[in-house]
Amino acid sequence: MTWASRSAMQTYFGIDEQQAARSGRALYTPRSGIESVGFTVGADYQIDKQWGVGTRVSTRSLQRDAADSPITEKKAQNSVVVFTAYRF
Repeated sequence: MTWASRSAMQTYFGIDEQQAARSGRALYTPRSGIESVGFTVGADYQIDKQWGVGTRVSTRSLQRDAADSPITEKKAQNSVVVFTAYRF
């Protein structure tokens, strides 16, 4: 769960007077609160002393004022990461 201040919410999801005038969109002033809720699961495998591989799968869902923002296109954010690691 991610909590965001009013300032952070305004930065990412709000529309101030100048932005509204330029874009034609309505003013939007989100409040502080829960910005998103998410879950991540991952696995790592050590191939040998120096090399390893891993994966992460994440899902995150915007909540409340972040989800309701007129600039939010998708409420769900999903990602899959596969990586290799080398230990020096």
